[in-house]
Amino acid sequence: MAAPTLSSSAGLEASYYPRCTNSGWTYVRNVVTYGASGAPTDAADHPSISTTRNSTGNYALKYPPCADFDLDFCIISATQAVSNVVITALNTTAGTATIVTTNAAGTATDPASGDVIHLNLSLRHKE
Repeated sequence: MAAPTLSSSAGLEASYYPRCTNSGWTYVRNVVTYGASGAPTDAADHPSISTTRNSTGNYALKYPPCADFDLDFCIISATQAVSNVVITALNTTAGTATIVTTNAAGTATDPASGDVIHLNLSLRHKE
């Protein structure tokens, strides 16, 4: 039996991702490793979820379109340059968000080279 898709427009098999599905929600983790100047590298096993650097501490997140979206995160950093991730723009229909990584003072800051952020996405399927 084929796994359900996140949405008809995404054409993405939900079973492709390590996830848990409950009550129409799919939980997906995207592991992002940061290099020099905050350059993000997404985990290779998530081709439909991507992170692109826009400017200092400002990143575009692309994910499969859905009805509802929630984001939780875990920062792994030796330097602790970044202490928070904030969603500043969200379009679930398009499957896009803008996230800003900030330091303890709340200033947009790039993660240090070698930092890892686990972005845990909760996506509710379109009806």
